[in-house]
Formats: sequence, structure tokens, C-alpha cells
Amino acid sequence: MTKVWVFGHFMMTFFIFSCTDRSVTFVDAKVFALNPDEYLGVRMGFQGRLLREGPGNAWMELEDDTGRLLVGTERLGFRLKCPKNSQVQLVGTLTKIKDGNMLYFSVEDLVSCKS
Repeated sequence: MTKVWVFGHFMMTFFIFSCTDRSVTFVDAKVFALNPDEYLGVRMGFQGRLLREGPGNAWMELEDDTGRLLVGTERLGFRLKCPKNSQVQLVGTLTKIKDGNMLYFSVEDLVSCKS
């Protein structure tokens, strides 16, 4: 009976999480700059070239054809080592820093990193 219950619980959990919409819209850096309030707190994607990383990998600076974006990595659970100038694709949320109005992109998932 316990095995049946565990299997049933596993299948129910799998079904719930597989039905969750995890799709995201990828936007350009310019979109963040021009319409920050519209995207504040919204989960979305960004892709660009890795310019530099902060001490302890606390942040990354990425660039696409429209501009640059500062990316906070404090919520990133798993981190791939990405070499400088690699193409990075990530998913996260536009956030405001607590002590001020500065906006930055807080990463939840580093989707890919290609040299």
C-alpha cells in the first residue's frame, strides 16, 4: 500500500509541475531601459554576450545589439562557468535594489552558455 501511495504522490507531483507554464518571452536590453515599470517583477528571458563578472560571481554584465544589462546572480542555484565573450541565455525577473531605485535583472535560471 505504501508503494502505491508513494507512486501516486510522485505521479501527481510530476503532473502538476509538468503542466505549469514555464515559457518566457525574451526581450532586448533596450526594452528594460525604456519600459522598466512595465516589466518590474515579470519573469522573462535575456540573451547576450558576457562582458564581465563581479567578485565572487555576484553579478554579470551582458550586452546585446541594443545595450547592456547588469545581471544579479544571487538567486541562481546552479552556475555554469561561462568564459568572457560567450553567448549567454538566461531567465529571471527585473528587480529594484532595496536601497534606491536602481533596476537590475535578477537571474533564476542560466539556460545556456556557448563560447
